[in-house]
Amino acid sequence: MLHERNFSLSLEAIRKSTVQQIRAGKVSTFFYAAAAHQTAAFLRKHPAGEQLLSSIDVQEWTEAQLSYARAVLVPETVTAAAWFAEKGREDIARPLCDRQITDADPLRWLSAGISHLSHLVRLSSRDGEAIRYLLKVLEACGWLQEAVANANTGDLSGALFSLSNHLPDGCLPASLLAHLKTRVTSELRENLMADGEAGLRPLSLLGSATLFLPQYAILADLELPSDERIAAMIKARVRKVEVGQVGTHEIQLWLGIMKLSERTTVRLDNEQTTRMIRLLEITPTPSPQGAETTKALLSWLRTHNSEGRVDSIARS
Repeated sequence: MLHERNFSLSLEAIRKSTVQQIRAGKVSTFFYAAAAHQTAAFLRKHPAGEQLLSSIDVQEWTEAQLSYARAVLVPETVTAAAWFAEKGREDIARPLCDRQITDADPLRWLSAGISHLSHLVRLSSRDGEAIRYLLKVLEACGWLQEAVANANTGDLSGALFSLSNHLPDGCLPASLLAHLKTRVTSELRENLMADGEAGLRPLSLLGSATLFLPQYAILADLELPSDERIAAMIKARVRKVEVGQVGTHEIQLWLGIMKLSERTTVRLDNEQTTRMIRLLEITPTPSPQGAETTKALLSWLRTHNSEGRVDSIARS
């Protein structure tokens, strides 16, 4: 058994040897004889993984991956593509996602969830026509409906928010929107007044879902959280490591509060709204759709007065 010091030296020796072989052109061809998720798993553990990743030729890679496409499940593609993109190789991640969208094979989606769909759309370069066709296929086999019904609330909220940033307009089938409306109503009625995270998630889901359901009306008899509870929710959503930046989980919650203000008067904490305005103003948006969402949220936040009051805009 290697001692820790010797093991570290061994890893460094492997890394140096690998870099030398890359420079000599002896290694990269290995990656064209394995499916993308297998390559990603290998590179994650290899001490010179990032150097090896940089050696992959996008054209050779794309052509080689065609022979594996039919045997690769969507979760495998998403896991690999997300890691490649994180490491700066969007160029080899994109063809993997494009192929899954174009093939639209429902069998490859059996173990996938709504989050996989959102990542696939985010990482791909396919246009609205290809994505609409995929969604029609997934709707026809019942996958979309089950994905909305069975996803946990946090995953569904996050996936919808991501899709709102990257999905071309009008892609979601009308029948799916009806299922989504039912899910949102159920979550609000059952969990909105729950303590802690359980109460936060329905309000965040409301925010994400109404990006696709702008006419959604909150039930007149729904019990709503107090101003104090809303302030506590906002505080709970600010993670300590993200005090100086705004996370998507926060934006989803604020969008939910904005929707809530259509139903009732909301008194917001001025310090919390000031922080959110400041961060939204300096936070880059991922797409034109995302920029529109941020613009609408900023406009709403700026309507609060010095007491933090946002009047209800509910229609009588």
